[in-house]
Amino acid sequence: MPPSERLKKAAEQPAPPLHPLGGCDLETFHHYNKENAPFSERTRRMRSTCRTGIMLRKPFTLYERWRWGKQVQARHLSKDPVFILGHWRSGTTHLHNLLSQDPQFGWLSFYQANMPLNMLGKKVAIGRFIMKQSMPKTRGFDNVSIGLDTPQEDDLAMANLNPISEFKTYYFPREAKRHFYESVFFRGLSSKKIETFTAAYLQLLKKLDYFHHGKQLLLKNPASTGRIPFLLKHFPNAKFIHIIRDPFKVFTSSSLRYIGALPPLSWQNFQDFDIDDHVLEFYEQLMKRYLKERAQIPKENLIETRFEDLTKQPIDEIKRIYQQLDLPGQSNGLEKISKYLEVNRNYQKNTHQITQAQVTAVRGRWRFAFEEWSYPDTPQGIDVVA
Repeated sequence: MPPSERLKKAAEQPAPPLHPLGGCDLETFHHYNKENAPFSERTRRMRSTCRTGIMLRKPFTLYERWRWGKQVQARHLSKDPVFILGHWRSGTTHLHNLLSQDPQFGWLSFYQANMPLNMLGKKVAIGRFIMKQSMPKTRGFDNVSIGLDTPQEDDLAMANLNPISEFKTYYFPREAKRHFYESVFFRGLSSKKIETFTAAYLQLLKKLDYFHHGKQLLLKNPASTGRIPFLLKHFPNAKFIHIIRDPFKVFTSSSLRYIGALPPLSWQNFQDFDIDDHVLEFYEQLMKRYLKERAQIPKENLIETRFEDLTKQPIDEIKRIYQQLDLPGQSNGLEKISKYLEVNRNYQKNTHQITQAQVTAVRGRWRFAFEEWSYPDTPQGIDVVA
């Protein structure tokens, strides 16, 4: 079934009762309502549940701020983070899952990303119980398992902490391009909005530092691929790992991501969302920006890896990352990662299809990527259909 038909069919089904924005505060919730209405009728119950959840959580949010606010604010990261960069569907999650097995790292969990205002103390058990009853076992657009404690990207949390986040492209797809450029490149944002984003981001990292007792933070976020100057400004000694993948696989997998993400996340009508147009533009703009700005990172603090190498020879590739970035704890980290790989060795990847028209579009728009990373400009391991 073509993606457009799958979106139309999904739009006829009721939305799930819970939504990640149930983890924000009332001010952010009201901002989203004012900025992005009108919303689809299918999400009425979802939005009502969000509002109810926010109001019920408010006493716990205030308590967390009172109980731990000063301690969190006083935190100073002992080490600048390790940032995992790369376009969506390039293997950032796989790399994050591998490196997060190393106990020297601290990272943002799925629960924390959804409930960043309520992630400290015994009261967390209430939110965890509610989320566990309704969350899916996989992400919906691939077979990657998710749980309350699996690693998650920080822009999911940022959508609950301030009005700037790449996740708004899923929540409010009617203006996905505006949300993309604002959140990834800060294009068109006032200095006040950038300051608000910065304060929320640094506060999130301080809270993670407090939660993980000062461990070095390991942060995965494709949107950060377009924020290199911002990250270097605040973390000049940070380490960066950029992962790339066959552009044709990125394209087809990104299409599945929108098909899987829009139905449960969008508050707006999405059945006419032009997936190909958005994927082509976002990849082109993000990767060109990365190629332009990566030189700002000290050479010893940046390494590039390929998804293909990471899946064919994972231990050798992870070892190379440790050595090139001069990360400590290599022996213990590789031992933990090896055990994780053994447990997950039967993971089944999605199958991919692409039309000849899409092949032509990808080859034309993303020519720079094929040339930069020496990928063949004909689909490999993908069925080309009419």
